[in-house]
Amino acid sequence: MNMIRSKRGMSLLLGGAALALLIGMAFSSRTSDRAPEKKVSDSSSIPVAPAPPAGAGEVKTDAFVTEAEAPTKDFPALLSEVEAGIAGVSWGTPGFSALVTRLADFLEARPDAMEEAAAVIRSGDVAVAMKWALIEALGRQSDAGLAHAILTGLAADPVLSDSLKRTVVSCLSLTGNIPEETIDFLQGIASGKGFLVGLALETMARSAARLDRSRAERIVHFLEIALEARIASGDSNRTAATLRALAFSGSVSSANRVDSLTRNGCPVVRSAALVCLGKLDRAAGESQIRYSLLNDPDPRVRLGAIEALKPVPLGVAEEQAPNAGRVSAVALVDLLHVAKNDANKSVRLQALRFFEQTWRRAPGSVLDAVRIMAANDASPYVRDRAQWALDYAFES
Repeated sequence: MNMIRSKRGMSLLLGGAALALLIGMAFSSRTSDRAPEKKVSDSSSIPVAPAPPAGAGEVKTDAFVTEAEAPTKDFPALLSEVEAGIAGVSWGTPGFSALVTRLADFLEARPDAMEEAAAVIRSGDVAVAMKWALIEALGRQSDAGLAHAILTGLAADPVLSDSLKRTVVSCLSLTGNIPEETIDFLQGIASGKGFLVGLALETMARSAARLDRSRAERIVHFLEIALEARIASGDSNRTAATLRALAFSGSVSSANRVDSLTRNGCPVVRSAALVCLGKLDRAAGESQIRYSLLNDPDPRVRLGAIEALKPVPLGVAEEQAPNAGRVSAVALVDLLHVAKNDANKSVRLQALRFFEQTWRRAPGSVLDAVRIMAANDASPYVRDRAQWALDYAFES
């Protein structure tokens, strides 16, 4: 089987309150029937489910048995087993991902069942978590042409809720070989003004780094045109959303234009441009990012600079510590200064979180700074958080 296996589950597209602030609150909040969007690793850009849990054999159900190990069964029987398993696990856990893998394996072997899966997703009688699992299983198929025809049909179906449509569009980036027809579909969405515009841009961008040169250049060109159109319109939030999407494209050739936007008159645009620059071309952009961290008068921009200096900008927390070596010595000096001295509480707190995510065994200079914050910071919340970090986040 030519199965595309993923490494990590979704978060959404998209992170905590501080990050929402720094990109101009351009992204929608999670709703009750929306699966968290996939967070992907900066190295592969391929979202994948975690491996099955080590103790899966101890679970008193056969819901976690892979299709390779289980007897051949029809799709309704498999759905019944998986639905029973999903009732006992949470989204994003290894157990949930193992169940998605079972569905993906079955659909890989029996592509004729994909339409049945779509009917279940449209049904009003199925748990939302089951629909999330089926959507992700379709997104993982190696026959992306057939699976994407079904997924794009779901995204355009008026019967499907807006929240599930977000999950569908997010999962279009799970394949390593996004079809031309899907690019057409996503560009059509991104050219409009609906609620899926930013997500369509980001889904395309995440796919660009894994495509052949012609399709990748087509996507990057579209993103660059969209960026200029949004700048010209004066819509800072849509400009920020486009910069965020461009950050995932891996297009180093776009870095010069992005660098010029770090000096834009709008702080929302400056902040998003710093993050995009930090992800596209960290080495070339670091001096500008550090300058903004220390000198920009708007705290939203300084928050953006902190995100841009992370080992993996826009990455999930688990990606930061393994890549701690990407933080330069001069950048660390500036971050320590900001953590102790920035006038804005949110900026100091974000610097502290940077340290927590980046180092389990922190350098002495970081520990010294956190001790000073715990003892002397003007905000009781920051003091408490710093003390918590000393007690629990760092190894002594």
